[in-house]
This record gives sequence, C-alpha cells and structure tokens, in this order.
Amino acid sequence: MELKPVLCFGEIVWDALPAGIFLGGAPLNVAYHLNRLGRPALPVSRVGKDFLGEETLRRLEAKEVSTKLIQRDADLPTGAVVVELDPSGDARYTICEPAAWDAIGMTDGLSRMAGDAVAVVYGSLALRKEDANPATLSALLEAAPVRLCDVNLRAPHDDRERVLDWAGKATHIKLNEEELERLSPVPVAEGLERALEALAETTGVGHLILTRGGDGAHVWKEGRVLSAAVPEVEVADTVGAGDAFTAAYLDAFLRGESAEACLDRAVKLGAFVAGRSGAQPDYGDGPPEGVSG
Repeated sequence: MELKPVLCFGEIVWDALPAGIFLGGAPLNVAYHLNRLGRPALPVSRVGKDFLGEETLRRLEAKEVSTKLIQRDADLPTGAVVVELDPSGDARYTICEPAAWDAIGMTDGLSRMAGDAVAVVYGSLALRKEDANPATLSALLEAAPVRLCDVNLRAPHDDRERVLDWAGKATHIKLNEEELERLSPVPVAEGLERALEALAETTGVGHLILTRGGDGAHVWKEGRVLSAAVPEVEVADTVGAGDAFTAAYLDAFLRGESAEACLDRAVKLGAFVAGRSGAQPDYGDGPPEGVSG
C-alpha cells in the first residue's frame, strides 16, 4: 500500500558548525529522516536564487528528498545559522537575516499536495514574522488529519503567546524541558507531569512529547505519562537529534503503533544521530535496529 506523504513546513538553513557547513533546518531534517524510514515526506520551504539555494536543491536530489515544494526567491537569500557547541556537544544558534524561508507562499502544487498529505509537521520558528508563512501554514493545517507542532524557541523569536496559539492548532506538540518551562503555566519544579498536564489544558492538545536530552523522553497522552531512557552513545553533536526523534515518533504513530513503541523508536533514532556529526548522517545499510517498522 502506498503511504500518504507528510509535509514538513518551515526553515531550510545551512548550519555553520565548527566541523563544517551542513544543510539543515528542523523541518528539512524531519523530512530527511522520514524518507530514510520509508515514509514519503516533502519539505515545504523557500530558498534564494543563489549558490546556497542551488546547492540545497542539488544535495536534496542526491539524498532522494523531493524538492518540488521548495520555492525560489529572487530577492531573499537562502537561510543560514551559525552554530556554537559547548564542551558537551549542546548547540547554541545565531539565525542570519533576512532569509527566503520567511516568505513561503501558497502555490497550486502545494495546494494539491495538501489534500493528499496524512500529516503536517511545523515549528514555531517559521512563524516568527507576519508575512506569508502564517497564512500558508493555516491553509495546510485545515486539510491535515495529523498536525505536529515542534516547538523551537530561539530568542528573540520566542513570543510565548504566539507560540501557544500555534501550538494549540496541533494534534501533537513536541518540545524540550526548557520550552516546557517557558510555555506551561505550572513550573517544571512542581513536577513534569503537572507541567505537561497544565500545558495540555492550556493548548487543548492531548498528546505532548517531551525530550530531555540524555535524561530521556516522556509522552503525556490524555492524562497518562510514559517514559523512555536514551541509549548510551558517545555524542558527536546534538544538532538534528531532536528532529530525528520527531521523525521516528511520527512515523511509528502513523503506522498505528502504541505510544510506548513510538517513544522507543524515537529515542533510538535520536541517539543514533547524536552520535554522528551533522543533522542528516548517512544511514549506511538502513535505519538503526529497532527504529523502522
């Protein structure tokens, strides 16, 4: 049976890391990993008519990731982010502006694909401006049965009320512990379960996914909390590990697996990516054991 595609809406950027320059952006990373897992996924974004834009398309075609929903902009440049790593491998980001991915418009091709998509993945960062993106995403969400909001708070693009509003349009919210602290009306110090429950009540979303780096991950689903430990791995860098987690969780969910199985697959793929440089490492002979369906 042919699987329906996932649309991954938002930023395409080049991550400038100490080890080199890597193609990335959370929605693109999710699309890459979904494709590696056998789930068709298309990045919905915009790049400049510049060298980095051309290189983006060339590399995605080489990775067999569809570029047909990536728009071109004659005026705005392809996005870029400077990434600094601390001694533990955790990343800090500086987003370069202006960027073409802030101006994703609705096209005839995108409109047609929206009707066929089984899910839309989107992040809060791509909604930082009141230009084209909010209207385009709103149209995509109207048609999508599954809508996963991957919270991505990056100062100064981290207005709490704006993020909560967009998160409330999702069926699933994925976030980390710092983001939970910012968004939930109950402090994390009063307990993760209470903080998650309060966020679910605030947004009206009953399926929350929390990542905590090396401390594992949790799912709050309609009042029930599940937890999973992260497999031991020697961390190369954490760039893209959360996006791989998102892809594995969503793929398993769309296959009808239990929340426990979704979480197990997600932490395994996240650890696999953390153990390699860059957000889109080669899978070699296939996904890590225990990740694919």
